[in-house]
Amino acid sequence: MDKRLEYIIGRLTKDLEEYNNYLSETFIVLMDNVVKILDESEQNSYREIYDIISSIIPKTYVLHHIYIRLIFLPKIKDEAIALEMYDILINDTGLTLYNKYYLMFQMFNVVFTNTELDTVPVACKRDLLLRQIGDGFAEKMGLSYSHVPYEKRNKNKVVVITSQLLSVNHGPTKTCLDRCKVLIDKLGKEVVLINSAEIYSSEGILPVPNRMQSGYVEDYQKINAINWNGTAIPFYQMPQETPDIGEYRNALSYILKVNPEIIISIGGHSIFSALCNRFYPVLTVGLCPSMLDASECTYGTIGHRITRSERDRLEPMGRTEDYIIESVFTSGLAEQKETVTRDRINATEDDFVIAIVGGRLDKEITPEFLDMISRTPRNVKFAFLGLFKKWDEIKTDYPELKDRVIYNDYANDVLAYYDCCDLYINPTRRGGGTSAVEALSKGIPVVTTEFGDVYTNAGEEFVVEDYEEMLQTILRYVEDKEFYEEMSKRARARVNILLDTEGQFVNLYNEAIRREKEKWQ
Repeated sequence: MDKRLEYIIGRLTKDLEEYNNYLSETFIVLMDNVVKILDESEQNSYREIYDIISSIIPKTYVLHHIYIRLIFLPKIKDEAIALEMYDILINDTGLTLYNKYYLMFQMFNVVFTNTELDTVPVACKRDLLLRQIGDGFAEKMGLSYSHVPYEKRNKNKVVVITSQLLSVNHGPTKTCLDRCKVLIDKLGKEVVLINSAEIYSSEGILPVPNRMQSGYVEDYQKINAINWNGTAIPFYQMPQETPDIGEYRNALSYILKVNPEIIISIGGHSIFSALCNRFYPVLTVGLCPSMLDASECTYGTIGHRITRSERDRLEPMGRTEDYIIESVFTSGLAEQKETVTRDRINATEDDFVIAIVGGRLDKEITPEFLDMISRTPRNVKFAFLGLFKKWDEIKTDYPELKDRVIYNDYANDVLAYYDCCDLYINPTRRGGGTSAVEALSKGIPVVTTEFGDVYTNAGEEFVVEDYEEMLQTILRYVEDKEFYEEMSKRARARVNILLDTEGQFVNLYNEAIRREKEKWQ
């Protein structure tokens, strides 16, 4: 073992003896140094060191065990450790509901960005944790289930809940506003949009590594309507310090007066939506079409045919397949405002430019992916449109890509940059769905493995089995112009479906209402 690690483990032992179950700043700094040393080491000894450190921490030192699991999970990617983490969150009586809700989101981010952890058992534990938290808040508020019969609801009114509302460049924000507009303009509903401001809330905050923080636009508290593409949407934003029982009581009282036909929750993990679901049916519109969002609601959406793994998540929660509504997750394109030429991204007209897009590329681009693209011909160039800060640190490890990564920066107007690109390829990951839709809208073919939102959105025609087949498919696009033109046509045809928010969301809404009517007959 590295002498530095031996020394730090000794320091950790002394810290535990001195501070007992108090998670000290010294412990946190020492753990950060452990990971730094392991990251620099050529030996993959994360598991060995995790086991040693875990063994010296008494079982009752819950915050220490939470911290080391959150810091090591992205390195080890072990389902068993993820399950242990959820068991701690579910069973520990010293953590408050607010602590558990805060940690649930931190853990969700770890699982979302490390797809090896996203297994059925892990998802089931996440579902159980959300139910426990929702039931806990309901108990504090003295709420029981008191469903309003369908015939007694106001069929003209709909409440939409989002757990975060940011700028229009934020995909989930745009998704929310697009669907409110359809409800008002197409279905003639009276809509109230509520931002519950729950996602990554700092209420119940505890020391965690790589902490995810919420975005919050304070100016939204000063307005009572949002104008979205010519449609006024009545709006209320909760204070940033949620979950808040007093705020929830007031909002629930208001919703009971509105008496909506249905409530639509944009995205999962919402405690406020779970509380509302005790009175009115809540349809959770998942923001990740390739997965079933965790929610304590009446209906949840998924962007493909239900799979065995999704069925396996229903039974432990006492649900049937009636909970799931299969639907097409649609997007809207932002207005292209820029013009970008190939000169701007250091490409020539003879180059074949491949776009790789995302806000989490540092986590999503693996050595296996870089090895694969390194084997492409010299005239193939790569534009990383997003956040791939690690490239400057690791590029010396990939001499074949020298001078071929021609752009590596955030692109505010990604549609403009796509005008310079020939192909979109997708590292195996959960997210990225919107960027693929934008590429398809430009007639740019997509190449993706059979996993995640890009796969769900692009469809079977653009799927490969693994990175080796991805490489061969890239070569075919480079060399076979007839094949390229055909797939470009198919890209434009596919995107027509993915951009039909009005038609697809109306279908989804009508299906939820059909089920409600049938239930209350």
